[in-house]
Amino acid sequence: MRVSIDLSAIPRNITGVGRYALEIVNALTNKESTTGLDLTCVVRKGDISRMQSLVPGTVLLGVVPDSRAARLAYELLGLGHALDREGVQLHHGVHYTSPGNFHGKVVTTIQDATLLEHPEWHERSKVIFFRNAMARSAKRADALIFPSEATRTGFLRHFDPKGQTEIIAYGVDPGRFANSLNDHETLSQLGVDQRYFLFCGTLEPRKNLLRILHAFYLMDPKDIILVVVGMKGWGDQALADEKARALIDQGKVAVLGYVDDQVLGALYRNCIATLYPSLEEGFGFPALEAISQGAVLITSQASAMTEYVGDAALLVDPLSLDAIAQAMNVAIYDNVRTSNLRERGPLIASNYTWDASAVKHANLYRRILGT
Repeated sequence: MRVSIDLSAIPRNITGVGRYALEIVNALTNKESTTGLDLTCVVRKGDISRMQSLVPGTVLLGVVPDSRAARLAYELLGLGHALDREGVQLHHGVHYTSPGNFHGKVVTTIQDATLLEHPEWHERSKVIFFRNAMARSAKRADALIFPSEATRTGFLRHFDPKGQTEIIAYGVDPGRFANSLNDHETLSQLGVDQRYFLFCGTLEPRKNLLRILHAFYLMDPKDIILVVVGMKGWGDQALADEKARALIDQGKVAVLGYVDDQVLGALYRNCIATLYPSLEEGFGFPALEAISQGAVLITSQASAMTEYVGDAALLVDPLSLDAIAQAMNVAIYDNVRTSNLRERGPLIASNYTWDASAVKHANLYRRILGT
């Protein structure tokens, strides 16, 4: 079973989609139950060396141009021919897209539906490109993978796909966050030397950071800070808000940017709670990561996150400052409830492994190919 997976858009700082793609490839490569899978990874010409370290033991097809514009054009015009020459039977596009001019089977992962449901949360050029890509995938793909029912439901409000739709949950590897130092030393190096809430996520409108900041401002907790972790995204002005600037100037908010996994693990394990009341997600990696490390999680009710965190989180209306603030107070003062959540979280997270997700991917490939 000759299968290719597209790794040509993995950024330097690995989050979200990049994490999913790399973990699935490594699990497919190492899992005995996926025996019979002949896997090739499609990568950029200038990214072969890095990919050899990120997905060791896999065959790399370094045919994709390095520039973004050329890469996108190549996927539509040239990639299919290259895959045919390699004898690929099924190609998996991990980020909404499907290759043009390809004669084999196609599986595409739809990471989330916010580009369709809430285009105002994204850069206009990105909305136009990925909406068109999803429309093509709905017509071309033999199967579409969704990380949650919420994402599939949102997608189906806009398209009627020709192929089957499959929900496959992602995973988490708790060992990824192991710390070679002790957590206290790591936090000291960051300058985090008091109790704190943690926000982790790309700084973009749907992450709801502005309401988190306003809720924190409303609470005005003593001797507690808010730590903000994540890369700057598009269109988010939360940290430029007047109340946010006041909190930053007072030393009540620490903005750390992107941090590595060891640091992130220490932050998860020692926070009062991880704040993830996102307006909408396809899956929401930080929620699963947080509970895997025993963190108290505050996240959005009726969201993709609730499909897997279940009763291992404090669920809030993400539009309500009062609800967010009340949950933060619970995290500070209700020791019995938070102790139960800290015990429950890792148990729930243990149900979501990359090996289990990889087996479901491989089974889908087999069904599509009829093997």
